[in-house]
Amino acid sequence: MKTVLLTCAILSVATAATARPAAKTAPRAPADPTATTDVEGLTVTPVAQCLDPKPDPDAPAPRVVSTYPADGAVIRPGVLVVRVTFNTPMSCKGFFSGVPPFHNPCPDRQQNWTLSFNRMSIRTVCRADANLEYGVAISDRSENRFISLANKPLEPYAFRFSVSSESEVRTIRESLAEDDALQAAAQAASRPQLTPVRVKALNGKPQ
Repeated sequence: MKTVLLTCAILSVATAATARPAAKTAPRAPADPTATTDVEGLTVTPVAQCLDPKPDPDAPAPRVVSTYPADGAVIRPGVLVVRVTFNTPMSCKGFFSGVPPFHNPCPDRQQNWTLSFNRMSIRTVCRADANLEYGVAISDRSENRFISLANKPLEPYAFRFSVSSESEVRTIRESLAEDDALQAAAQAASRPQLTPVRVKALNGKPQ
């Protein structure tokens, strides 16, 4: 049986070979939804609670906006926090699976998620080994289907990535930092570029 557990804390350890969380009681998440804190070695990321889907015919159909790793990306081996961001708030229904013949970075039958406060990003801790190719499938089967809060199913989606032979990512924080850098670069690239325009002075001469 496949299960998904929602967790509000991520343990930052030197090396993680499994997606299962440490057997510790997580401290309360900070009040600031964007903040993270360190408590006794725990990196705490605020998360939302699971809500049951409620039909809303006017809500948009869910779709994947971005992932980490991105489709076709090459990443470092080691600890990997897989992220999927959607265009609409999601419920906790769904399950990540593999894409044969590629390796599955999250093979456990139990997945532990963090759900962002706006319920539009889901993260789970996995692992990627050097010099291999991986694939992640989303909503590929009926029992794995992701469902939005508006009770609308996500259409099947998959992304693939490769792993280099560079130095290993050894902590969850390090993996999150690489994802943050990717998102920052994407936001910078999407900003409109302003072209300088010559302005005429009152006397008619260009400035």
